[in-house]
Amino acid sequence: MTDFEGEIKKTLLRQAGDEFKANSAFSDATLLKLDAFFGEKVLNGALELLDKHGKDVVTQLEFGSRSIWVVKGASKGSTHNVLPKSGFCPCAAFRANKTFNCKHVVVAELATSMNLAVKIKVDSKENFVSKLVDCVIETS
Repeated sequence: MTDFEGEIKKTLLRQAGDEFKANSAFSDATLLKLDAFFGEKVLNGALELLDKHGKDVVTQLEFGSRSIWVVKGASKGSTHNVLPKSGFCPCAAFRANKTFNCKHVVVAELATSMNLAVKIKVDSKENFVSKLVDCVIETS
């Protein structure tokens, strides 16, 4: 993804988050913009995860400058650990998609922009790892 595409992505997500916070919904125009940028399959997958899990779809763990999103998947008990700074997800769709987007990355970014991600700050590396394990085990 180019810097220009990254800026477009940030702007779209910020606008979508602001609209959702103000109206508790996305307008058709916003959905069309998101669809045009992310693609129908990825956006629909992200919105389905958001509908299925609601506020619990993303947990953001933070320790110092380190951060990870634990994203609940479509299958019962599945999670994906997404790296926010790089936008990396270990799922097969992310690896196959040349635009570096998958539904897990998009739902994490959307949930964060909508203030729906559960944020947990920890004070040590050990607590960071412990909370990460807890998040993964909770969904099983």
